[in-house]
Formats: sequence, C-alpha cells, structure tokens
Amino acid sequence: MRIRFTRAAAALCCCASALIGCSGGSPASPTVNPPTQTTFQDIAGTWTGTVGGVTQGVTLAGTLTLTLQQNVGVLSGGYSMAGTLTNPTQQAPLQGAVTLTGTVASGANPAVNFTTTSVPCPGLDSQSWSGTYSGATGVLSITGVAHVITVPACTIVLSYPQTILLTR
Repeated sequence: MRIRFTRAAAALCCCASALIGCSGGSPASPTVNPPTQTTFQDIAGTWTGTVGGVTQGVTLAGTLTLTLQQNVGVLSGGYSMAGTLTNPTQQAPLQGAVTLTGTVASGANPAVNFTTTSVPCPGLDSQSWSGTYSGATGVLSITGVAHVITVPACTIVLSYPQTILLTR
C-alpha cells in the first residue's frame, strides 16, 4: 500500500512533529543525583603511645611508635616498641619491630584494623589489632596483644593485652 501526502498534509505533519514535546518552557530533565563520594580520614603518619602492663609478675613499660602509610582505605607500615621489662629482681631493655597491613573504614570516626608480622621472626603467628580513629580528637585507639619474643629462638615468652591511645 502506498501513502500519498498532499502538500497540506505534509505541512500539517511537520507542524505536529515540531510541537510534540513543546510545552512552552524547557524540556523536563530527569533528576540525576550526584554519586556519593566515599571519604576516608587521613591517618597516615607517625603515631606514638604508651604501652604497659603486668603479666606473670613482669612489668612492661615503654613506648610504641606506629608509622602508617595509607592508600585510600588500605594501610601499610609498621611499629616499633622500646621500653623495659622489670620483675622484682631484674630489669631488661625491650626493643622490637613489626610490619603491618590493614584497612581503615570510611567516615568521620572510622574503624581501623591491621595485622602485624614480627620483623626478626616472620614465621611467628601474626597478631590482629583493631580500634578507631576519632576525627574530633585526632586520637587513634588500638587494642591487641603485645608479645615479648626471644630472638633468635622466636618463641613468645610474655603477652600483654593492650589498649593504646596514639597521637601524632
């Protein structure tokens, strides 16, 4: 079947197609919400805090220095601990270092989690630390267990549960 347009019909079709979607104002645009941006607190840097406790009659007193590198929500770095171990008859220096990998969550007061590996004894069990960073106070609070190990035997001789408040 063949359709024939007359000039009047063709002109009417052109006018009708020109008016479709015209309401006298701007054409309506769909509402597009901008993508939400995930933000991460910057916790990279060097942090220090006090470690201490008593286990099996041996007192630990020292300083933990934590160094963090951060790539968005991924952490790497390490910490070192220096101090003394004291029992009623002896005092001995304490020094150690670990490497770490972990994560920081997004938000204003994010959760922080990392796992450590002993530098002199990498085959020794890894330790997990967890905590939070306070965006308001700038304090990083971490909880975990600090082990005292013998080198080169790589045995754990003492363990100190810790909650450490770190500042930059």
